[in-house]
Amino acid sequence: MNKLSMKKHEFAAHAGISPRTLSRWCQQQREPLRILHVKPKSSILTPLAIIYLCDYYCVPRPNKLKSTKITLVHR
Repeated sequence: MNKLSMKKHEFAAHAGISPRTLSRWCQQQREPLRILHVKPKSSILTPLAIIYLCDYYCVPRPNKLKSTKITLVHR
């Protein structure tokens, strides 16, 4: 696991949502997450997937990813 990756339950806690809500978010964003190399049953979110979900759902990025200069365009 990359030091910038997060487990899904850790991300859910960071976002202040339940793991079930995160599961629904991931279901709704299945195609973008697939492009970012996150499988539906995976328990790990890659750094790019974390940034995408934070930007898409207006969740503040975790401290370890705040200085990352990556911005994702979503439609």
